[in-house]
Amino acid sequence: MKNLEYALTVGGARFDQVAKLTMLVVDHIEARLALISAALAKAAGNNPAPACTLIPVPRLAPEGMLIEIDAAACLPASEEHAA
Repeated sequence: MKNLEYALTVGGARFDQVAKLTMLVVDHIEARLALISAALAKAAGNNPAPACTLIPVPRLAPEGMLIEIDAAACLPASEEHAA
């Protein structure tokens, strides 16, 4: 979640602006789901957690990577794009 929060910050967004997450999880088990759920709750704070789809996969492209997260955030229109 720290990497996601960093990427959001660099893009000018906050975690509470995330509308949807898609997570690819290697060798998914219930214990891992509990860890992911706890991390999501911590990142969301007092806000509702975003919609989330978890997809179990046998492996990811980089060897050793266990989770890949795709996030879609909704940002307000900037002044220059509002016209």
